Amino acid sequence: MFAEKIKLIRNRKKLTQVGLARMLGVSAGTIAMWETGQREPNIRMLNKIADFFNIPVSFLINDNFILEDEFSKEKVQNKENTIVFFGRGEGRKEFKVSEEEMKHWLAIFESRDKKPTNNDF
Repeated sequence: MFAEKIKLIRNRKKLTQVGLARMLGVSAGTIAMWETGQREPNIRMLNKIADFFNIPVSFLINDNFILEDEFSKEKVQNKENTIVFFGRGEGRKEFKVSEEEMKHWLAIFESRDKKPTNNDF
């Protein structure tokens, strides 16, 4: 769950909610709401968080990914892959996908800086 992960990585880096908020350009209240599960960041902010902590976005959005102590490696907890989408007004939606589909979605997320083409979808 995102709330647990953001709190975990913030604490491991010995940052306060205020300190992380300053680094990301949001309020400390926003960090608190993320950590309690009251709100979740949009994809642009997820990318900013991942870049700041030097972790893959997939760790933040996929409940089946965990990181080792120094965030150096990612590993899959089990064989099932889940993609989680956060939409305005629609809440959180989870989709189980095959390993091939997961690779496809990760490639899309990782190519966020390039302009999408018809082949991306």
